[in-house]
Amino acid sequence: MLRHASSPEVRRLAPILCLLAVLVWPAPAIGQEPAGHPLMLWEATLPESNATVHLLGTIHEAPPDLYPLDSGYEEAFDKADTLVVEVNIAAVDMATVGNKVRKLSMLPDGVTLAEVIGPELWQLLTERLAGMQRPGLTPERVSSLQPLPVAFMLLTESLAKVQGQRGLGIEAYFLERALEKDLPVGELEGMLFQVELFASIPLEQQTSYLAMILDHGVEELGENFITMADAWKAGDLDTLAEYVRMERGSDPALGPFYDAILEGRNPHMAKKVLDYLHRGGDTLVLVGAAHLAGDTGILALLQNAGVRIRRLDSRGLDAPAPES
Repeated sequence: MLRHASSPEVRRLAPILCLLAVLVWPAPAIGQEPAGHPLMLWEATLPESNATVHLLGTIHEAPPDLYPLDSGYEEAFDKADTLVVEVNIAAVDMATVGNKVRKLSMLPDGVTLAEVIGPELWQLLTERLAGMQRPGLTPERVSSLQPLPVAFMLLTESLAKVQGQRGLGIEAYFLERALEKDLPVGELEGMLFQVELFASIPLEQQTSYLAMILDHGVEELGENFITMADAWKAGDLDTLAEYVRMERGSDPALGPFYDAILEGRNPHMAKKVLDYLHRGGDTLVLVGAAHLAGDTGILALLQNAGVRIRRLDSRGLDAPAPES
């Protein structure tokens, strides 16, 4: 049975993953759609190997009623001898990593967030923070942070405010299960890699993303999360894709921003998936659904490398492929 209150190790660092919860791009048309209810789950195999990788496209924040998950996801986890996530937040050593993460999230000495984003946007931000009435979210507390971490916080708090509690993301859910099962957990990237990437994004692009977040009300942001969770549960890629198409097109500065945090990371992650296929065994890889899609997505990159890709459905992992 699902426990909505996750373990301290998983829950403590979950907000760092919040950004990718809203990043989903249309999936490539690889073969026919499955006959049953489509899942955000694909099987990857090599002709010369008996290894199997199941790729599960995730959302990192979700309302509690997303659960229980479809049995196909549970079946893929039960079959796996290794779980792989973008960041194994349960294994992060905050004594060594925490200070680095905090430093990377900070603006240069003597520079304030108000100076970076300008007076108009700063006023909107202070009003939003005041309305949230969260002790840790005050203008004083965020004044030395880069715009992107502040945007992450606003997204996370918006979801919690609308649904009354923090949801348990797909990664956190399966990480908890892996800890209980003593299942080995690997990483596609790692926390420092992701935080360094986010910190390297030009402040102008970060500001554009924060402005887009502030352009939406708290309730609207929270409801968007819930809508995306419903679409994820239904396997509705079109709804997810339309949300991001509008988001990406709302400001020219967001084009290179999404290029950096989406397409730019896919080749490395596709190579890691290939490594697991060559290693052997059964692996369940959890990755933001955005990274599985499009001509430059992980699924297409794997297919170009000779990997067989099959989308799975609610009939289970062993259901036959649709007739051609």
